[in-house]
Amino acid sequence: MCHKVNNILARGVTKFALRMNNAINEYQRTTGSTAGSDRNNIIFSPINLVGTLAIVLTGAAGRTFDEIVNVLGFELGIDVSRNAEILHQMFGILLNSVELGSKMNTRRLMTNGPELSIAGGVFIQDGYSIRPEFRAIAENIYKSDVITVNFQYQAKIAQGIINNWVDTKTHGKIHSLLEESPDVNTKIILASALYFRGEWNQHFVKGATKRKPFFLESGRTIDIDMMYNGGTFPFYEDKQLGVKILGLPYKNTDGISPMNLNADGTFHFEATMYVLLPTSSNANALDTLQSRLSPEIIDQLISRMKNEVCIIGIPRMKLSSSLNLNYALQSLGLNSLFNPAMANLGLLSSGLNATEVSSTNDNPVIFPRFNDDDDEPTTIQPNKVHTGKKNYIRYEDSNGGYIVEQWENGVYLEKIHRVKRERRRTRINSQSFDHQNNYHYGEHQRNKRQTQSIDAGFVRFIKSQRYQSYGLDALRNNANLVNPGLYASDVLHKVEIDITETGTVAAAASGVIIQRNGNQKRIIANRPFLFFIRHDPTKLILFWSTINKPTPNYS
Repeated sequence: MCHKVNNILARGVTKFALRMNNAINEYQRTTGSTAGSDRNNIIFSPINLVGTLAIVLTGAAGRTFDEIVNVLGFELGIDVSRNAEILHQMFGILLNSVELGSKMNTRRLMTNGPELSIAGGVFIQDGYSIRPEFRAIAENIYKSDVITVNFQYQAKIAQGIINNWVDTKTHGKIHSLLEESPDVNTKIILASALYFRGEWNQHFVKGATKRKPFFLESGRTIDIDMMYNGGTFPFYEDKQLGVKILGLPYKNTDGISPMNLNADGTFHFEATMYVLLPTSSNANALDTLQSRLSPEIIDQLISRMKNEVCIIGIPRMKLSSSLNLNYALQSLGLNSLFNPAMANLGLLSSGLNATEVSSTNDNPVIFPRFNDDDDEPTTIQPNKVHTGKKNYIRYEDSNGGYIVEQWENGVYLEKIHRVKRERRRTRINSQSFDHQNNYHYGEHQRNKRQTQSIDAGFVRFIKSQRYQSYGLDALRNNANLVNPGLYASDVLHKVEIDITETGTVAAAASGVIIQRNGNQKRIIANRPFLFFIRHDPTKLILFWSTINKPTPNYS
């Protein structure tokens, strides 16, 4: 069941990558380009962006919640509005498994495995409280930072804080995200950055790199540095689809050769770059190919790859991309997040003029769930001691068995005692929450906005895992939830990646001799193509790129 869920999530990330690529592509077509000009390269990290949106989903309610769910497109077969924590728990585990290889690589001081630096953060205007439930999921599940800054009165300082954060999180690989100070009316900036470096399992022949022509969509020609290699690589040509797909595996962190077979007969890769080159040289060949791709087709292409003796040519590139994704996300249906009159981030903050939750008061609310008897609960009145406190809110998790009273920096839980049982009261201050408590997921009040049928087997599986709860679903479905008036000003994304003969320090690869005969497959990327880098154990796409004009190039 876990494998099935992971495949669903991975396929959702692939679907998002395809839709985002098309949205950015369309934006390039319709803005600021003269007729006949060549489009820029597109490069972004699907896994990083989906992770960022998942964090926003944690704090969203109402229309904003619905729109993010639709943009993410995870087809879990469950009512996400009632079971959002299921999505967060499973996706968080999957994300952390991708980073694990990189962290292990650092601990073992091994330099041949892939290096992956990921940064995700939410920067919020100072003066807005941050709900402990939101902070807990962002930090504990998604390993993301929630940071308050003063956009209104200290915009330059806020710019420095965000840029220093990016520089630190990417180990100096990406120095800045904001080129200018943010607008003084900014309320939230969602930031993400990713740096990847990997060493090819088979290095390109360094002495074979030559200045060669690259044929642009417009019909113009530029010169680029073309790297060449020859050897055995995963390869497949789909003549009906009109595409050649080549796999360029990276050396593994664990030291196992990617060419070793797993028990099921598949090859053991930790990360692989997949290059998709249209077989047609027509100007619109890449657009035609991309319009036909789907997560299912991509999985099918990869599953049909076999080791073939190949002659390959790939441009030597240094790719860097700084994107403001507001337009692209809006074109995918996420509109309310950027509109101050429509956005609802009520689970992120309880509103303005509330004292910021200090670092010692940001632990999650943990609800022990289930294992209650089925006797009828008695009616419990609000505790008068708490009703006058700042940002007071009360809601009932009837299925979980708790009355929850929450205020700015505290929570009061009262067990809904059953007839024949003595009432149990528990006073919990935010400093004393136990991060290690476990629970089973509860069935919360149905939210009519999302009406997907629940996959009973999936829910049973999640319950069996005994993940901790943060009380988020019950809070979201509370009719008295206050909209704090927060909205996102920008969704910023920066990516840098180098594609060279080795990917890291040069090694002895000069002994490779490229020879050609009729039995070898040939793939020379001298016209627009696309590639993506995938973490093969999870099938999560780390990078997606459409190469329209390789950089650097020489006119």
